[in-house]
Amino acid sequence: MSLAEAQRKLDESTKSLEIVRNIHSGALDSAEINRRLPRARSEYEALKSQRNAGIAIGIVTLILPFVLIWLYLDNLFTIVGVLFGGMCIAFLVSGGPSTDAKIEKLEIEIRALEKHLPTANQFESSRIERKEHATSLLQEGGLANLQEVLKIYSNLGHDVNDVKKEIAQEKEKLLDYAGAIKGFEELELHDDAKRVRRKMLDEKKVDQTVVQGDYVDDRDTIIKDSVVNRSNIGASSDDKIAKLEKIAEMKDKGIIDDDEFKQMKKEILGK
Repeated sequence: MSLAEAQRKLDESTKSLEIVRNIHSGALDSAEINRRLPRARSEYEALKSQRNAGIAIGIVTLILPFVLIWLYLDNLFTIVGVLFGGMCIAFLVSGGPSTDAKIEKLEIEIRALEKHLPTANQFESSRIERKEHATSLLQEGGLANLQEVLKIYSNLGHDVNDVKKEIAQEKEKLLDYAGAIKGFEELELHDDAKRVRRKMLDEKKVDQTVVQGDYVDDRDTIIKDSVVNRSNIGASSDDKIAKLEKIAEMKDKGIIDDDEFKQMKKEILGK
């Protein structure tokens, strides 16, 4: 294989890979290929006609000196002038090596587009099927279906923020408050995240309390803004340390935010 043939094979592989990549990224579909092909073929035929016209003029130019000699025109300068002028015209008409390069490039592009048109059609059909499946899952609802829709939309390159929001809302319904808060924070929906944190605190009810073996009914006691009661201000140092560790843990888990953590800390330390 000559160097030129090897370069041509490389160019064909590069163009083929580029088209496949564009098909899978959604940048190139079957409709665009069907638009490109006629343009490329038309330009290819025009350049071939231009090159053939130049070749024809070149052949005539080569024959013309012999005709002039046959006509007994023995003026050497005239013959050379005709020959040189004819070759220049042939070169200008044909476009020279640049035209050959353009023709070769168009040949590679046309073959690659024709080769991968079925792939584009198949991929487009697959995208439509996956999108229809995602629509069906959205209508059914549920966390598992929403998570599957997220995967499908991500692969298709669609915007997924609305789906992520629905997933966070679904987790909130399922009492997965930590997951809901994380989802809202990723979308920078801080008000929703704060609302869920407040909901977590409001739903922490003390249903039963056992003190030294005696049952105490404290079902009306609700922890609202803090796990710390102001009556604990005078507690021992060990008690305060334990409470500080507890609220630090709650902050790490996203149950409380920074402002709530600072307020609780003040209550524990009696400041």
